[in-house]
Amino acid sequence: MAYQIPYNIKSCFFDLNGTLIKDKAAHFAAFKQVFDAFGISFSEHEQEENTGNKTNNQIWPVIFKDPLSIAEVEALSTVKERTYIKLAPALVQAVPGALELITTLKQRNIYLGLVSNGPPEVVTYGLSFLGLEEFFDDIITSSLIHTGKPDPESYLLALKHANILSYEAVAFEDSPQGVVAAVAAGIPVVGVTTEYSSAKLYKFGATATINNFFQVTFDTRKENKYPAGQESLAYLNQIPIQENNEPLIDLRTVNHLFDIRANIPPFVRESVYKKLNYVAENLPPDYRLLLWRGYRSIHDQKIHWNGYKKELLQLHPNWPKQTVSRFVNKAFSPYDQPTPPGHSTGGAVDVLLTDRSGIPIDLVPPLKDWSLGATVHANVSDQQQQSRILLCKVMESVGFSNYPYEHWHFSYGDSAWAARTGNRFAIYDCIEKTPLATS
Repeated sequence: MAYQIPYNIKSCFFDLNGTLIKDKAAHFAAFKQVFDAFGISFSEHEQEENTGNKTNNQIWPVIFKDPLSIAEVEALSTVKERTYIKLAPALVQAVPGALELITTLKQRNIYLGLVSNGPPEVVTYGLSFLGLEEFFDDIITSSLIHTGKPDPESYLLALKHANILSYEAVAFEDSPQGVVAAVAAGIPVVGVTTEYSSAKLYKFGATATINNFFQVTFDTRKENKYPAGQESLAYLNQIPIQENNEPLIDLRTVNHLFDIRANIPPFVRESVYKKLNYVAENLPPDYRLLLWRGYRSIHDQKIHWNGYKKELLQLHPNWPKQTVSRFVNKAFSPYDQPTPPGHSTGGAVDVLLTDRSGIPIDLVPPLKDWSLGATVHANVSDQQQQSRILLCKVMESVGFSNYPYEHWHFSYGDSAWAARTGNRFAIYDCIEKTPLATS
């Protein structure tokens, strides 16, 4: 096991409990003392099921099997956290290499964020135990979020505070819930195997795993292995796919805050749906988000690809076959390659910004001059350029990656997304190749 931090990473985010410190025993002992006082039995299995990666507001009502007032939750939390701090010195251990790695990251001017579901008191104690009270540029605790992991809220807030894009960060997490939260925010995750196996953390989306932080090294290259925009089929075909069987959502059956173009298949993967809702909710007041295209079946992809090829052959009968194929592939990803078309995975979307009345602010895909489709282009109006930059920024803030030659095209989970963001594998395969095809 080992992990090399890419040279272009601007921020490292760390979970605390189980990641930087091993303190499960201290939490169990503190919870047990509280519950013993109420005559409630509490086992390690119940700790695993009911307290892991949950905020106090979520934990107490479940254990007591009864609604609790805010005052009651706060009182119980105070007793438990004070008990934890009292017991911790004898039960808490630092994960080897944690202090050394964070010290090195600080020396390299890497932005450091702590992202925890824990209450401020426990987080403060943990950092004090490690001697890292002054090292972190940002600290997210339960006091700053409404919903704990596996919801991505805490990581989206961390990205916002750091003012970076998701692929410019890496997160270190020890639990499936934490891995899911970071992945949902579009952040590559290194799993720390203090409690769970590498296999389990990989299953939930980890890019790599380590046993301790001495296994983390640094990539000192000055060039990017994968320059943005150079998405050759040969490169994409080499990217492994570990399908996570995330469901395909029928947008007609759920509440969506974005508009959907008429007469398109109204389907996207579940994480894509949630991310689009977040984007729509967080746009400036004068804008709306329009889903121009989401899922497209392999069958339809084949029809579009062959249709455009026929059109080009009629317009340019003397073009060599390779030239025709290159132009067709520019408009429609080929359907017969190991790497599936992004739209056929349910992870790629074409989106546009509109005004409040639903009129697109920018061009619909400019088929007459594809060069005008680039996200950054000197020959479009200031309004179009500003809207493209705004859309790109807010989409990438939740983990989408933009194909820089098409301002409307964004991916999450497919092979192109993995290539652009440096993920070790794609998490979405062609829908027709998954169990979802029969569900």
